Amino acid sequence: MEPSWEHPCAQLKWFSSSIRRPTALAWLNTYRLSFRHLYLVQKLRSELAKRYKVGLVGVAHPHVWGVLRSLRESDKGMLTAASLDKPSSESDSERLRREHGLGKLYGNYREMLDEEDIDIVFNYADHILRTPVTELAASKGLHIMVEKPMAYSLKDAERMLEAAKKNNVKLMVNWPTMWFATYRKVHELVENGKIGRIFHIRMRVGHNSCEEEGFTGSCFQWMGQKEAGGAYLDFCCYGVAFAVWLIGMPKRVFGTAGNFVKSFIPSYDNGIVVMIYDCGTAVVEGTWSQIGGIPAGPEICGTKGTICFDADEAMIFTKLKSEVIRVDPLPQEESNAVEYFLTRIEGDKIIGGMCDPKFSRDVQEVLEAGLISSEKGKVVAMPLGT
Repeated sequence: MEPSWEHPCAQLKWFSSSIRRPTALAWLNTYRLSFRHLYLVQKLRSELAKRYKVGLVGVAHPHVWGVLRSLRESDKGMLTAASLDKPSSESDSERLRREHGLGKLYGNYREMLDEEDIDIVFNYADHILRTPVTELAASKGLHIMVEKPMAYSLKDAERMLEAAKKNNVKLMVNWPTMWFATYRKVHELVENGKIGRIFHIRMRVGHNSCEEEGFTGSCFQWMGQKEAGGAYLDFCCYGVAFAVWLIGMPKRVFGTAGNFVKSFIPSYDNGIVVMIYDCGTAVVEGTWSQIGGIPAGPEICGTKGTICFDADEAMIFTKLKSEVIRVDPLPQEESNAVEYFLTRIEGDKIIGGMCDPKFSRDVQEVLEAGLISSEKGKVVAMPLGT
């Protein structure tokens, strides 16, 4: 039913709620309205054409290129500015210009945030800049997305969380595993008690991509610094996050991190975290020195069955049978980090799951406990400080 045409607000509400976007655009382009309604048309057109303007800070983590590809394909946002604070290279600049049509590229994130009219910051700076970039962006009222892990220390994670809360902006942590339908399905099965009470989780993540030749100038040059955590933070974070997502925070943590193969890296090329619960454990492994793509998807052991899965499929084993689990594709608005984040901003919705910064702060605490354990050679009680 059409509203009373005597009240402009009623007209705008009817336009925005009753007409689908393509239909509305066609209608506005073909239907003649009186002059007293033109301002409503202009306002509605502006809303329909709304695309969030994104500013990029850094290309330190290689996941940034996949995120930018998703942004380029989205109708909700566009990259309008970038600051290539170190570490970066001329090839990074060329790629941004070629793939995203950017002209001016900043060399200092503060200058970009001061000069550019943007709505969102994709913070892909290194471990030194990630927290100050987040704090400055939040102080300017900008929403922020960062890559996993949330930070490189618990203190930094808490600073970022506080900055977002203080300035009432959204902060999201991109965990790539959130965009695999199998992970979501397995979480649903565990929540519904499909395999009973969980008493053990095992997850190993690794590769052998970090080589001495080409190390300088690569992402590993900064990720391999001692304070950046090396393979320990880069890959153990996945398993820790998954375990916390499924069964919560552990009571105690034991960790070990070392450089066993790649001596040219200042930090760790291997790490293990053992999360100890009242009635179970989770064992998480991360490596930069594993040769070959060894199948090592998560294993979840429950009192009624076991689930094994990877990015493509999942299987459930019980005493009576084993079966492949049917997994439906994720909805478009949750298919990747960009769509999820922009949809949450657009609808002012809560950021949930592993992308919740409060959740990621807890993951950071477990990771830090593991490093403390590795340094001291003993089990660490949780929460830290107890």
